[in-house]
Amino acid sequence: MGYNERVAKHPDVPNPATLDLIFEHVKDAPEKQGQDLSDLDAKAMEVFAGASVILGAGALIDAKQVGSWPTLLLIVALIVYIVMAILSYLVLHTSELRGSRYADTLWEDFKADPPEVLKLGIVTKVAKDYAHNFKIIKRKARLIDAALFLTAIEAISVALAVLSSRLVP
Repeated sequence: MGYNERVAKHPDVPNPATLDLIFEHVKDAPEKQGQDLSDLDAKAMEVFAGASVILGAGALIDAKQVGSWPTLLLIVALIVYIVMAILSYLVLHTSELRGSRYADTLWEDFKADPPEVLKLGIVTKVAKDYAHNFKIIKRKARLIDAALFLTAIEAISVALAVLSSRLVP
């Protein structure tokens, strides 16, 4: 079967120049998303480590002056820290990104097709995988935002607990 006949079987193949441009633009998208995911995981570790250090600052409480306010504030900080631990687990839990290289089936899927059809197949798969991966990355980013907010609450609680234990006679 000739080229024109194969392309005729694939009427959805766009202009070859347009397809080349799209292909060059998206071919590295899966690797970039993988890097984004790794960066978010690293940020989550940093936020949780910071929350751990902040909770440790609770040891600065003057034990002779501990009253109900410092104790209550440390309990709040501890509860926030526990929620942070759960969020960190959810962020760092392994997420399966979809890769778009699929070298194991590329030959079988496209060996009889012209290059334009192959590129279209790759671009189509990248687009589907990108949408799936984007949801995972967005979810992790929202969880990290929540973790940052909780870390601020924890820091304020610990700071107030330490100050109130030292300022209240």
